[in-house]
Amino acid sequence: MFQTFTSGTIPETVAERASATAIVTKRALDVGDRLQQSVTKLGERATGRVDPLKGPTVP
Repeated sequence: MFQTFTSGTIPETVAERASATAIVTKRALDVGDRLQQSVTKLGERATGRVDPLKGPTVP
C-alpha cells in the first residue's frame, strides 16, 4: 500500500477512469499521519461506519 502512495499509481488510475478532466493533488504528510489515515480508512471499510464528527475521510 505504501508503494501505491509513493509510486503514483493512484493518480494514474484516477486519470484513466475519469470521464471528465480531473485534477489530482498531493499533500505532504509525515509517515505517522499517513499511517493513521490508512488505519482509519481500513477501519471504516471493515465496519462500514464513519465517525459522525469527522465525516468521511477524503482520499
